This record gives sequence, C-alpha cells and structure tokens, in this order.
Amino acid sequence: MTAIEMQIKFLQKLQNFITLDLDIRTIDIEYFLNRGQELWVDFVYDKFKGEEAFYTRLSSVLVPHTLSSPAVGTGIHGGTLWNIPSDARYVIDESINTHSIPVKPVDNTYYNLNKNNPFKKPSPKIIWRMINSNKLYELIGYTGLTISNYSFVYVKNPSEISILNSTDSQISSDWHNEIIDKAIEFAMEVYQISGSLRTQK
Repeated sequence: MTAIEMQIKFLQKLQNFITLDLDIRTIDIEYFLNRGQELWVDFVYDKFKGEEAFYTRLSSVLVPHTLSSPAVGTGIHGGTLWNIPSDARYVIDESINTHSIPVKPVDNTYYNLNKNNPFKKPSPKIIWRMINSNKLYELIGYTGLTISNYSFVYVKNPSEISILNSTDSQISSDWHNEIIDKAIEFAMEVYQISGSLRTQK
C-alpha cells in the first residue's frame, strides 16, 4: 500500500471500533502509522526471532554490517567497546574475526553467575557481548584474544511513513494490514487515555 492507501485503510478499520464520524488530522494518522510500524517490528522480533518468518517479514530492514575497529577503549568488564550504527533497533547473528567465533548476548546476571565458570565463560568457541550503553556494545573474550572485526546483522529502525510527502512504508506490503492494526491499537489507547477524540461537526 502507498502511504495514502494506508491512511484510508486506517480510517476504515478504525470505524470498526468507533461509530462516530472522525476528524483526525493527517499528521496524527502519520504518527499512529509510524508508531504502529515500530510496534510491528518489535512484535516480529519478539515472536519470530530465530525462525524463518523473522527474516521473511523483516527482510527490508535487515542490514549486514561489519566493524573493523573498536569505537572506544575498554568496557567496565574488561572487554572492547564497539559503536553500533545509530539506526540499529536490534542486533542479531553476531560473530567476530570473519565469522570464526560466534558472539553470545548476555546480561549482568548471566555475567556474574558464569564469569568464573570454565564451561560457560568466553572461550575460542564463543565470546560474550553486553550492552554498555545505548549504542556501545562490549565484547568480552578470553585471555589473549584479539578481535579484528565484529560482524552482525541488525534490524534498523524503518524509515518514517509520510502521507504529506508520499513516502511509503519500506516494510513489504504483505504486512501493511498488520502494521495498520498495531497503529489502531495504539491510537485507541491514546484516545482512551487523553479523551481527545474529535468528531466532525
């Protein structure tokens, strides 16, 4: 669907929940559609991660990427810090040194429980990755490891839909109805909380 077609479908579907004649500004519909698009990406990530459906649905926003040097020195756990692209929403399929060693995402609890466990701590078969800050990832390896490059695939934030500028969703049209449904769910929550739904006079 084009952005305008998504606008029309949004209004049509919204009538299933609200029987009033609606007066919703185009800029508000853009906002709802873009938020619906974000919620849909999050839903797909949570529900289908690791499955073929994940890659099928998100193919238009999956970006393979390789970093060849750390952005800043050393992290709080002694690993190297790597600067993730600013448009990355999620990072998947991680490895280092030209895909020779896989990278396992871990949190602080896992780190503290297993940092001294010889069967789980980083080794030549796997290393750890922790989030140091919003866009800085810390790669934690074993003693003597040199990380020459860090490869991953990331789910980028989809570009914004613009009805006014005729900028269509970059997500495949196969999933536009699902995005619109998410947009409507979000719009209904906003209207119920704010009580700001306007009707035509």
